[in-house]
Amino acid sequence: MRFVLLLTAGLALGACGTQYDVPEVAANTPLPQGQQKARVVRSEASAIAAYERVAPRVERVAEQVCQSQNPSAGRAYCNYRFFADPDPRLPANAYQTINRQGQPIVVMTMSLMRSLENDDEFAFILGHEVGHQISNHLVKRSQQQALAGIALGGLVAASGGASDALIQQAIETGTFLGGRAYSQTYELEADVVGTYITELAGYDARRGAQSFARIAGGGGGLSTHPASGQRLATVAATADRIERQRASGQPLTLPRR
Repeated sequence: MRFVLLLTAGLALGACGTQYDVPEVAANTPLPQGQQKARVVRSEASAIAAYERVAPRVERVAEQVCQSQNPSAGRAYCNYRFFADPDPRLPANAYQTINRQGQPIVVMTMSLMRSLENDDEFAFILGHEVGHQISNHLVKRSQQQALAGIALGGLVAASGGASDALIQQAIETGTFLGGRAYSQTYELEADVVGTYITELAGYDARRGAQSFARIAGGGGGLSTHPASGQRLATVAATADRIERQRASGQPLTLPRR
């Protein structure tokens, strides 16, 4: 247990793995009063129509932002493909992945699309998923999981007398902790990038992030996502920063650390 605690403490320095400035917001920030709402359900036809309005605009901006942040990357790196998965059996979800050609893929399921109230929410969720790719989270998380597994397995092996099974269990535990330790920080960083992409695409990020109010939860040491109140406050603080940039005539550029 001592080894696990030491490893977790080291990995908790997740902010060191971010490349963009994430506003400091308390993890226990509550949702504003009246923010928690029942889920809304729209028809499949309405969901598809909204997606088809929003996705092309966000995709264009996403590619521009990605290219500005990764000028030396290959052509495929910023050549996004957005998909709406029509299977109604899939749970509400949006995710980002990379295909074999190194092309970033962003997917939204029908269940999620039917729960969104307006175009701003579509734009923000798409922008958030793009934020993971621009911030290189898939690669970073894989590296951190591997290193954490090796570190904890090595500590157990070095203690002497450990069986192969115990060492393997330590590696698996380290891999699990490695993924969890950075996850919430990365979600907040993706919210920051997503806020910029949403605003640059002509949508309202504050309004778009209101979907968090309907999925209250997250937070806690091993949760993959921050609490909804913290995420809403992070988006609001980032939107305030954007307003200041606009008011001073500055270009909207992502705040690097």
